[in-house]
Amino acid sequence: MQELPAKLALELPGGTGRYLYQVTQPTPGSVQLTTRLQFFRPEYGSMEYGVLREMNSRIIAKQNEPLVLKRAL
Repeated sequence: MQELPAKLALELPGGTGRYLYQVTQPTPGSVQLTTRLQFFRPEYGSMEYGVLREMNSRIIAKQNEPLVLKRAL
């Protein structure tokens, strides 16, 4: 892997949800990508729509970042 992307951890206010994105290289020649999206409540009110939308935008932006792999010679 040429360069590992930065880790991203997001949390909703009050700890009602979170998102984790992490890329690691456990051994040479392997890459592990971990994403986890957790919601701790079944419903969110209309007042929380703005923070949910912002979190979703940041998740999409992170997932659209390229992973640049380099072939070992």
